[in-house]
Amino acid sequence: IAYQCGFAYCIALMVTQFGNIFVGKANVIGIIVAAAILIGMIYMLFFKKYTEATKLTHNVKVKK
Repeated sequence: IAYQCGFAYCIALMVTQFGNIFVGKANVIGIIVAAAILIGMIYMLFFKKYTEATKLTHNVKVKK
């Protein structure tokens, strides 16, 4: 739940800050933070590749 709340806060911050640019009430620090969050999201969506695990890190016992 904390991840979803944090994600929603980031989206709300970006919408508010980018919307304030069009209204004329730009906050420089807020725009920098919103742009950094947007760049981070774009990086995670398109450039960070998912890799499968190639080996087990824990011993696993199989019961019959």
